[in-house]
Amino acid sequence: CPAATCEELGAECGNPPDGCGSLLDCGGCPVNTACGVAVPFKCGSIG
Repeated sequence: CPAATCEELGAECGNPPDGCGSLLDCGGCPVNTACGVAVPFKCGSIG
């Protein structure tokens, strides 16, 4: 199974599924942002 990459999924952060039964590690977000605030697996501002 060719697993998807964070880039292919458009994921900036978090642990999206790779389509092959595993989770990717797409990292974290910069200070004052959090993963999945407005869009899943995208960094968004908080506060």
